[in-house]
Amino acid sequence: MTDGPRRGPAILAIIGLLVAGVVADVLVKSPSAPKASARPLMPTAGPADALSSTWYCPLATANSAGSASGTVAVSNPTRHRLGGAITLFTVTGKPVKVPISVPAFARTTVREADHVQAAFVAAEVDLDGGLGVVEQVVSGSLGDSISPCASSASTNWYFAEGNTSKDAVYLLSLFNPFPADAIVDLSFTTDQGRAVPDAFQGLVVPGRGMIVVNVGDHVRRRDEVSTTVSARSGRVIAGKVQTHSGGGHKGIALVLGASRLGTTWYFPDGFFSDGVTERFHVYNPGSKEAQVQLSVALEQGAAEPFDLTVPPGSRFTLVASSESRIPKGDAHAVTVESTNGVPVVVERTIDSLSPAPRTGYTDILGARDTATTWLLAAGGATDTFDEWVVVMNTSRRTAHVDFTALANGQTLPIDGLQDLSIPPGQRRGYRIGDHIKRPDLPMVVTADAPIVIERGMFKVGGLGMASAVGIPQR
Repeated sequence: MTDGPRRGPAILAIIGLLVAGVVADVLVKSPSAPKASARPLMPTAGPADALSSTWYCPLATANSAGSASGTVAVSNPTRHRLGGAITLFTVTGKPVKVPISVPAFARTTVREADHVQAAFVAAEVDLDGGLGVVEQVVSGSLGDSISPCASSASTNWYFAEGNTSKDAVYLLSLFNPFPADAIVDLSFTTDQGRAVPDAFQGLVVPGRGMIVVNVGDHVRRRDEVSTTVSARSGRVIAGKVQTHSGGGHKGIALVLGASRLGTTWYFPDGFFSDGVTERFHVYNPGSKEAQVQLSVALEQGAAEPFDLTVPPGSRFTLVASSESRIPKGDAHAVTVESTNGVPVVVERTIDSLSPAPRTGYTDILGARDTATTWLLAAGGATDTFDEWVVVMNTSRRTAHVDFTALANGQTLPIDGLQDLSIPPGQRRGYRIGDHIKRPDLPMVVTADAPIVIERGMFKVGGLGMASAVGIPQR
C-alpha cells in the first residue's frame, strides 16, 4: 500500500500499459561486472559488458480460460538494440521460440497466448547483451499481478506464504530450462504441522520442460502453507500463483520464489486502514531457532520493533494491522532481520476489502539487496491509472533521489521528482500521476546512497491491486 487516505482511488496498470526502460548513460552509472563467484541475492540486471544474459519466467497461463494470462515484458536500458528470443515451454508439447528485437531505451512485450495455447506456460528469455531486464505479468478475472523473472536457476526455492483453504488455489510451477531431467522434492510447514506428501517426492521435471502442481490436492484446507523446493539433481526455477475468491481475500498474486534464505529483508511500502489487513510471514526452514526483529519505520513518529522467535522448521505470521504500536493510516516501511544469524524467508501480504477505497490482494517477497539504481519496467499514470513508487533509504545518510522517465526513446527528468531528500532509515511514497501523465511510463530511480524501491498499482472501481519490488542495476 502507500501513503494513506489522502489518495484518490487507484487502478492497476494492466498489460496493455506495460512498459520498460531506463535512463540514458549520462544519468545512470554503468554497473561494474560482479565477481564470477558472486550470485545475486535477488533478480538483478546483468553487467554492462556481458555478451549475453538469460531470464526465466516460471508460470503463467496461455489460454482464454486462464486466470493468469501471461505477458512477458523485456526492457532494454542500453543505447544499442538487443536481439534475442523468448522460448515458451508448456507441460506438454515442444518448446516454441519467438525471436525478439528490443530497440534501444525501449521495451518489447510478448503475449504468450499469441504463440502457444496451453493451461500453463513458462518462458526463457535469451538476450545478446547485458543490462536487459524481464518481468512476467499475469491478468485475469481476479485482477493482475507482476513479478520479476529469475536471473538465475537454483537447487532450492522457498515460499513463506501459501493458502489452500476453501476459496483459495495455490499453484506451484517447477521450470527446468536445462537439457537433463531434474528430480525435485517438496515439503511444507502448515498451521497443522509439517507435511511431506509422497506424491510430491521425487518429482521428475523433464529437461527443457515444466510441471505445475496444485498444492491443495495433497495439502488440503490449510490457511498457512510455507514451502521448500529441493532438487536432488539438476536446477530449476520455482514460482507460484495464489488466487483467492472469497473468505476475506479476493485477488491474485504471482510470486517468484526465493532462491536463497537471508538474514535481512526490506519492504519499502506498508499501510493499513479500515478494510485493509497487512501480514508479514516469516519462514524458518532450517534446523536452528531464528531470533528475528521486525522494525517499522513510520513516516510520522516511531514504533518499537517486534522481537520474534521462529523455531526450526516452522513459520510465524505477524498481523501488523492488529498491532497497536503501528498507527492505523500511517504509511511505513519494514525491515526484517535475523539477529542470531539464522537465515529465513519473508513475504508480505495485503488484503483490501470494503470500506477501503481499493480492493484486491498482493503478496511479495521482500528485497534482499540495496542499490543506487533501480529499474521499474511497468507502469502508467493517467486519469484512470494510478501508480505509486515508494523509496526506502537503507543507508545512514540522507539520500538524494531522482526519477527519470523514458519518453519515446529519450530520457525525461520528471518535474517535482528531482533531488528528493530522504532521511536515513526513512521511506517516502510518491504518486506518479501528480507529476506526469503518460499511459506508458517506464522509469528509473537513482540515488547517491543505497535505497530499495517498491511500486504499487491499483484499479479504480474494481478488483485490482499489485505490488512489486523493482529490479536493481549493479
